[in-house]
Amino acid sequence: MQLTSIVLLASLLFSGLPSHAAATTPISAARAKTLLPAVAKVTLQRNSTTGLLDYCARRFVSLKPRSENARKLWLQRNKAIMTKADSLRDRLWQSLKQQQSGLQAETTILNIEQLVQQNVRKKIHALASYTPVQQRLICQQLILAVHNGDWDISHKLSKAYSTLQNFH
Repeated sequence: MQLTSIVLLASLLFSGLPSHAAATTPISAARAKTLLPAVAKVTLQRNSTTGLLDYCARRFVSLKPRSENARKLWLQRNKAIMTKADSLRDRLWQSLKQQQSGLQAETTILNIEQLVQQNVRKKIHALASYTPVQQRLICQQLILAVHNGDWDISHKLSKAYSTLQNFH
């Protein structure tokens, strides 16, 4: 499934809820419609970046130190927004559980998590489908781009980054 599927599912999660749901939850249904897609995108970006860098480190031993260094650097630079996204995700899950039946909420949460993981697997599979020479070149370009900050959440997902940064 595509990222658009994640965003669509996330935006539909809180639609059609009773009007009293927003008043009894920490995050209103209307606000959740904008926050959940942003949280999903940040989670997907984190899992994709670290997954691809891990693949490069495993696939090319000579790139392992540079790939691991880029991974650590990326995690450090994006720590604050990822921490906020994780915290918001937990609050959104709690809101969802309050607004839907337990089984329905768990199913919805599981579907979102599965969509994120499927997207990550597709990206890694796409990289693995290239020839070894092409894979190495892509891994080198990825490591350089991550090191230069081109894959940072604030750069790649500026709208989602702003949405999460502006939530208080």
